[in-house]
Amino acid sequence: MLKSLYAQILLWLLVPLLVIVALDAIATYRSAQNTARLVQERQLLGSARTIAEQVSYEEGRLTVSVPPAALELFDAGYGDYVHYRVTTASGELITGRSDVPLPTQQIEPEHWVAFDAQVNGEATYAVAFAQPVFAPGSPGPVLVVVAQTLRERSVLAQNLWLRGMRDQILLIALGTILIWAGVQRGIAPLRALRTKMQQRAPAALEPLTLDRVPAELKPMVEAMNDYIAQLGEQMQAHNRFIADASHQLRTPLAVMNMQVDVAVREVDGSSRAEALAAIKSSLRSNIRVVNQLLSYTEAEGLHARVRSSEPVDLAEVVRDVVVESVTQAQAKDIDLGVELLCDTVPVYVAAHALHVLVANLVDNAVRYTQAGGKVTVRLGLGIAGSVLEVIDNGPGIAPDQRERAFERFTRLHGKEIDGCGLGLAIVKEIADAGGANVMLDTPAEGRGLIVRIAFA
Repeated sequence: MLKSLYAQILLWLLVPLLVIVALDAIATYRSAQNTARLVQERQLLGSARTIAEQVSYEEGRLTVSVPPAALELFDAGYGDYVHYRVTTASGELITGRSDVPLPTQQIEPEHWVAFDAQVNGEATYAVAFAQPVFAPGSPGPVLVVVAQTLRERSVLAQNLWLRGMRDQILLIALGTILIWAGVQRGIAPLRALRTKMQQRAPAALEPLTLDRVPAELKPMVEAMNDYIAQLGEQMQAHNRFIADASHQLRTPLAVMNMQVDVAVREVDGSSRAEALAAIKSSLRSNIRVVNQLLSYTEAEGLHARVRSSEPVDLAEVVRDVVVESVTQAQAKDIDLGVELLCDTVPVYVAAHALHVLVANLVDNAVRYTQAGGKVTVRLGLGIAGSVLEVIDNGPGIAPDQRERAFERFTRLHGKEIDGCGLGLAIVKEIADAGGANVMLDTPAEGRGLIVRIAFA
């Protein structure tokens, strides 16, 4: 398959042209044959009329004197043989060759007919002309037949066809040159667009101008501009993310560095132990921040591979995450429970993405719920599909703040709770990529938060 647009355009223009020329060559050949036949026919008819004019009725008998001019007009140097025959209406031979065939149909006086015939085993073309004889006692019209072999006719047909084909070849050559020039001119805007793209700086995100762009290319240029705009927004989002991530890591690392300095300077064993414990706590917090940053970055790139062609059991993922979170919940004396309304809940989302989503939901609920609180993970089947709910009786999120809760690095409950504000942002990224809807609500008790995810 041709990958070049230029080659494809030339192919689609030249191939039909060649087909038309081939059909025209056949038509030209037939036309040349007919023309040569008509020329021979007119010559034979002229010769037959000339001979017929020499027929006379004298002293009770028909006579004819064949003039040399009647046969000399066929002498074109191709070695053709000319045969003639003059007979009465009853078929009696007056002059000429008796083996020259007669026409099969009756001919009226002053009329003629042309037909193919064989003379001495050689193909000929013959014309028969009926010449009336006006004289007392005349036996009726005389039939004059003149036949000629086909050598001159074949040469004439061939010459006519070759001349026609020569003209056709010249037209094809001229047409090819003009088509090539036209295609070159037609794809010039494409080449100009390519040159413009090659000359752009690697980081340039300005839209392409539509000046002097043909109407057929405008949709493509507009699509490229839309892509450039989306790419610019994506790059700005990444730049903001890197800046926010740097800010989130800079202060904890500085604090940790100070704690290390304190631990190094301390001589007292108990003071050093306290410093090391503080370092361990800071390290644990920083590890969690880094893990969430990595999870969010991964979630942003999951759009192409979150969907799964095979069903994944969400109930099994929920069980695994709850088991992993038991220790964290027990450390705060939180009642972490599971309500599985169905033993198996199939969803078409990749297992790894589901695990990250459920783990962030449970971690957020346990982290923001006060000591002695309650967190419940509920899973079942709704009208439109599977529904996952994580319910807690913590501080909750005010309705007017719920949209902001999905923004990166947004923390609605101050700095006293360890975190970096990425949990719900990660959940939203994965849910969007998996075709699920995320909603925030308040439990019936009026306190806490419900994070509800509906899978299609």
